[in-house]
Amino acid sequence: MFSGPAPVRAVSDIQRMGMFPAVFTPPPALQAVLGDGFGAPCSAVMAAAEALLSAWGPQEPISTEERRLALLAALLLPLRAAQAPAKKKKGSAMPVSAHIVREAIKWRTRDADAVAEVHGAALELLRLHARLRGPETGGAGFAAAEEDVRVALGRLLRRLGKLGLWRTSVLLAPLLAMPEAAPLGVDSAAAAAAAADARSASPEALGAAAGAPEQACVAARAEVCRDLESAVGAFGLEGCWAWKPLLDGREVMAELRLPKGPQVGAASARVLDWQLAHPTASAEDCRAWLRSQGPPST
Repeated sequence: MFSGPAPVRAVSDIQRMGMFPAVFTPPPALQAVLGDGFGAPCSAVMAAAEALLSAWGPQEPISTEERRLALLAALLLPLRAAQAPAKKKKGSAMPVSAHIVREAIKWRTRDADAVAEVHGAALELLRLHARLRGPETGGAGFAAAEEDVRVALGRLLRRLGKLGLWRTSVLLAPLLAMPEAAPLGVDSAAAAAAAADARSASPEALGAAAGAPEQACVAARAEVCRDLESAVGAFGLEGCWAWKPLLDGREVMAELRLPKGPQVGAASARVLDWQLAHPTASAEDCRAWLRSQGPPST
């Protein structure tokens, strides 16, 4: 279905025929909570993702596998916060999206893990976008972004890039502001708070909630994606998930005269953060900075 020529139409047909709960079956514990109508918002978000893929036009073409996963993650975005009892571990919970991916449509476990990862990262990216374009930049855009914003984006890229998920996460970020993407299967107060969080993080992507024409909504969402993609280049973070630290653990120990222990790990993490904030710096630059900072506090 998702690898075919028209996955959105296929899912729309399933929804129109009233078969959505039978195909994308949630865990028994959530079936009564979600009811039979949860397919409508899920289908709407998936359709918006397909339109956004066309409007965004990423700098590098999206692969077939990325597209397939992106559409699935978009379909399940309204279910991102819903949890159900895990089968194998008593007393623990699992995302409803993971159950649907593994048990209902029989995709791989790693696909279920990827969907959960993307759902979590999308909100982080949306919040970072708000800071990139927020008042603290003084209208100067990326050049005025605070160092901690660059570091936060770099950390997120390192996590997502290793998994091949960063562009999928960028795609989902502005979709969170859609009314249809409000969390399902959770307490109404929690759902309202999550929806408000997404809207406040990205007023540009409010779309239908602001009564704008759909074409304007898609254009606004595409601009969010382009901003995030451009920030990666502007900050020199392309491919940062493959970077090796400028200083390894032994060098950190030598510079700070540290014994083996947790301080070395903390100092090494600081080195990597500094490297993300200063991607053109040399190892000597990093040594000088590290000496000026001294050992991390215990």
